[in-house]
Formats: sequence, structure tokens, C-alpha cells
Amino acid sequence: MTQYITERKIPVIPAIPVISAISANHATEATHECAMQRDNISPKDKTANPEKMLKLRALQAEMFGRISLEETNKKASLLDRIESKYLLSGDQYVRLLGELTDTYSVLEAYGTVVSSYVTSYYDDDAFTLYYQHHNGHSDRYKLRMRHYLSSGESYLEVKHRTNRGATQKSRINTCGVERGDIVRFLIEKFPYDISGFRPVLTTVYTRMTLVSDEGSERITFDTDLRFIGADGRSYDCGSLVIAESKHERLAHTVAQKKMKELSVRKASFSKYCVGTALLNRGLKSNRFKPKLLYLSRASDAGAYGGFGGQTSVNSCFRRAGVTA
Repeated sequence: MTQYITERKIPVIPAIPVISAISANHATEATHECAMQRDNISPKDKTANPEKMLKLRALQAEMFGRISLEETNKKASLLDRIESKYLLSGDQYVRLLGELTDTYSVLEAYGTVVSSYVTSYYDDDAFTLYYQHHNGHSDRYKLRMRHYLSSGESYLEVKHRTNRGATQKSRINTCGVERGDIVRFLIEKFPYDISGFRPVLTTVYTRMTLVSDEGSERITFDTDLRFIGADGRSYDCGSLVIAESKHERLAHTVAQKKMKELSVRKASFSKYCVGTALLNRGLKSNRFKPKLLYLSRASDAGAYGGFGGQTSVNSCFRRAGVTA
């Protein structure tokens, strides 16, 4: 039987500059119940019940054989690879998984095959990093704190997309490190005055990773996505699934073929930019409008606001014969 980890505590980054927040070792933590009250989330909201959703995802993972993290790293040690993102509905996701059971295995790491991620994104009062992306700058940055709830680890990460189209990710494990190490890391990797940066968006989602049995491809599936703004307002993305395939250049994988058959196409999707645009209506968001409209339809919510569909994911599971 698949094991899963029940994660009732979601780290909450206080709304203070990034260095101060890290130095405090993320001491501010809210229980699941307190987080629901703070975010004004209904108890019926599916992503406010991580235990139930993780159980559903674990049952889903039973369809696949297992592969260890060590084996995965050996298979996926590609020097020349590309990353492709796809947006799927709940129905497309369930049908796709059924098509991949004979050719993919599920990654098992830290004793589990599904886990929840909590990521806090930082920006300044002018939303400099957001507008870099929105305005189409070829050279741009993201600054985030990612919590891996399965392992209990937290990493401060800087993502740099260069003007050549490459993405460079640098990170440092913040558990037990000195303030000076964090400062040096940011001075080296992040070209802005960090004192003005504060948390502006938190994302919570569940992830499962499949690894090809025939090649080096790995695919992550992010489900049960919820955006939480700095003011506590939130947006539930309903049955939306974000898939990201990492594969060799010019590869034609089984998953790519099956997604084409299901009318799933490649689509860029920045969780930070879309979530920030949804929860900060005063920001310019023309560049992301197609994604916002797609998300509105996928989550059964009104355009640019509200909460996502509450039953669509469960109904997809029922049609696939999976019950909680």
C-alpha cells in the first residue's frame, strides 16, 4: 500500500524582509485549523484538507511501479535537456495516467510517492520581479523559499532566466545555516537590494513524479494548487493540473504522444505570476490574461477571483474507480 505523509502544519512566512524571516528560522507556524481561519477557507475546500487529497493521490500512485531517487538521478543525469509544461483538466489527467502505467514508474523519495510543497515568493513593493516577466524581459529573476514537507527541508532559491533562454537555479538549505551564509548567497546570486523584498505570494500544492521506463524523461504533476496572498486571501485552482516534462532534446516520448492524443498542448505557466495577478488586481496583467481565463474555466470560478470547483477532482477519481 502506498505510503503518504499527512502534513497538518503549513509554514507561514511572516510579512517581513527576507533576511529577517530566514533568521527567525521560520518560527511562525500555523496549524491546519488556524491556517484555514486566517485564509478564510471553507472547511469543504479540497486543498484545505491535505490529508484527504494526499490519500487520493497515493491511491492514484498505486497504478505504477516504484523507482528510487537514486535510480531516477542516474536515469535523468542529462547535460542537454529541455523542459516542457502542459496544462490539463482533471479528466485529461486521470485518462493520461491510465495510458502511462505500462511505461512509467512513480518516484519514491523520503518514504513517500506523493507530497505537499509550500513555496513563498518574494518581491519588492514595486513588484519588480513580477513586471520583469510580464513585460517580457529576457533576463529575469525569481526569489522564493521552498518547503519540502516530506523531508522537512527548506531551501532559499534564486531562479535566473538568462537572455539566451537558459534557466539557472541556485539554492541554499536554510536549516541550521548562519545569517552570514544567507547574505553571501544572495549577494552572489541575486542582483537586487534584498532589504526591500518581502513575501507576496504562497503556493500550496501536491506533487507526484513519474519516470520513464524506456528513457530518461521525468514528469512532475502538480495538483490541488492554491494561491495565498500576503493579505490572507486565497484562490483555489480546482481540478487544474500542471505537468512539466524534463527530457532530451528532440525526444518523442510516450507521454508526449498520449497528451497529443488527449488534445493537451504545451503551455507556459508561472505559478508566481499567475497567482500574483489573480490576487492583486491593481497590477497590470495583460500578458497573463489567456492563462487567467483558462484558469477561471478550469477552476469553475468567476474570472480573476473566487474559489475553485470543489467536486471536479473527486468526480474524476470516481469515474476512474478511485475512492478515498
